[in-house]
Amino acid sequence: NEGLGFVSQPSIYALIGMPAMLAAYVNAPLTSILLLFEVTRDYGVMLPVMAGVSMSTFTNMQLGKMFQGDVDDVPSFLKGLDVETLSGTLALRAIVRDFITLPGSTKLLGFARTISEVQISQGVQSCQGVVITNASGQIMGALSVKYLVTVVTQMTSDLRAAFQEFDEDNSNTIEEHEIFALLTKVGTDITVDEVSSIFATIDSDESGAISFNEFCSGASIMGVRAGLRTLQDAFDSDGEVRGVLPTSSSLLDVANVFENTASSAVAVVDESTGQVVGIVLEEGLIAAAGIAAIENSLGSLEV
Repeated sequence: NEGLGFVSQPSIYALIGMPAMLAAYVNAPLTSILLLFEVTRDYGVMLPVMAGVSMSTFTNMQLGKMFQGDVDDVPSFLKGLDVETLSGTLALRAIVRDFITLPGSTKLLGFARTISEVQISQGVQSCQGVVITNASGQIMGALSVKYLVTVVTQMTSDLRAAFQEFDEDNSNTIEEHEIFALLTKVGTDITVDEVSSIFATIDSDESGAISFNEFCSGASIMGVRAGLRTLQDAFDSDGEVRGVLPTSSSLLDVANVFENTASSAVAVVDESTGQVVGIVLEEGLIAAAGIAAIENSLGSLEV
């Protein structure tokens, strides 16, 4: 030591500087400190090393706020990724081609059977999403099968609850007098003949009792709203195109759609043909964005 003893050997400053630089670069302060201790096994240098690492990490955070103000433009579920990475990577990196196309008028009840039939007709082996079209064939948007399964499960639960309201004797079937009793109980102005007509329409196997499957098929006739739900209802876009992007779009464009519209899938369309080339799911977007960030990091380390 020299002077008053406040100046150490250059090697000490090097030992402090190495973990401080590493901590700021990879944003891993604790790892940097532990790595240095593994090398030196010197407790005496740990305190100044921790001080140096803390200062470098803090400085890096402040500089990041100053020079990367556009980080706030990144959707919340992709925090930690920079705008340049997302805007510089095409949405095509995240698409999946396992989708089917259905009109918005498709009933959600029996949706699983519909998917199976359409997969066969459209030659799709598996299905992760559905592209929705309107009556004129225009592409309106897309929904993930995962989301649709959630919707159908909730619908089935609602229908089961409605079925049990009609089924007063808990026989797991509904008889004609039970329909009349409940409808009149809730104040519906209906005659016995009208109930008989409704019952005959829903009782497709003419067994004299309505099963749960028959009830689901004819729920709309009895005013049960869940029986009217279609893909368009699940999409809930008020007839507007939502979540449709051209192939030239970036991952940032897709992320903004997810952030601003609460969509479960985004359809990517070829501008020249107007055909859907694939759909992007949120989990696929996150994976593609992460891979792009790693590739950019590795590229910056190349000499």
